[in-house]
Amino acid sequence: LLFHDGELRTADAIYRDNDVMRQCNDVLAQAAANLVAASTESLRVIELGAGTGASTASVLRVLDGHCSDYLFTDVSGYLIGQARERFGGYPFVRFGRYDVNLPPGLQGVRTHGYDLVIAANVMHDAPDSQDALRRAAQLLAPGGVLVLIEGIGANRMQLVSLGLLEGLSAYQDDRSGTLNALR
Repeated sequence: LLFHDGELRTADAIYRDNDVMRQCNDVLAQAAANLVAASTESLRVIELGAGTGASTASVLRVLDGHCSDYLFTDVSGYLIGQARERFGGYPFVRFGRYDVNLPPGLQGVRTHGYDLVIAANVMHDAPDSQDALRRAAQLLAPGGVLVLIEGIGANRMQLVSLGLLEGLSAYQDDRSGTLNALR
């Protein structure tokens, strides 16, 4: 339903084109801009569960010229392929698989190597969000920043779309908000 006939139109409407997500992506871009302004060096960035690239697009506009390495990650090869087409023109952007449920080292991702770790609407996919957040923190270089965006309340749009996706009810920690509504 989200990717009918391989198109991103529906997913983009959910993750990029609605007012709530547009505001979240603007906040994320502002956080990146603040980091650029405070840094004298080129930034190293990893985006976890980047999905359709809605957040990526907002951030890359700010980071262009200020970033030496941007690793776009997702568990979906399809979404990584779409991102390659969309963001391949940025010479500093790389693409790879990353699962927030596994240790970074087992996935070939260096720990303590990123100035900015972006986790926008991905932690709800983790069976244990605390462990996933600890793994995300392991990616941070000294003085690095983790920007986390995650819905914490029941949202009818998310319940309709995300509630149909397999695996989102596999969490084991005690959460409130959207995921408890899916129980």
